Amino acid sequence: MTAKKDTTLKLEDVPLKRDWRLQRESLPENIEKTFTQMEVGQSFFLVTTDDDHSNRKVSALRSRALRYQENNPDFLFSIRKESKGDDRGVRFYRISNENN
Repeated sequence: MTAKKDTTLKLEDVPLKRDWRLQRESLPENIEKTFTQMEVGQSFFLVTTDDDHSNRKVSALRSRALRYQENNPDFLFSIRKESKGDDRGVRFYRISNENN
C-alpha cells in the first residue's frame, strides 16, 4: 500500500535574504544614445568594483539592451566581464546581425 503524501503547504514568516538581484543598478544617463551611435564592432567598458557589482551591471545592461532591441531589431549586442589593466568591469559590444 502506498502512503499518501501530505500536500498541505505550511506558511512561514521567513524574511527575504538580501540579494544583488534586488538592488537597482544605475547605468550612465546617455546609455541609449550610446547604443544608437554604436557601429558594429564597437564596444565600451564600464568599470566595476567586484564580481557582485559586475553581475548587477551585466543584468542592468542586458535588460536595457533588450528593451532597446524591441524598437531597434537590427541592433544586436553582447556583454562580457573582463579585466582591463588593474580595472575589472563589463565590456558591451555591438555585434553583427547576420540576417541582414
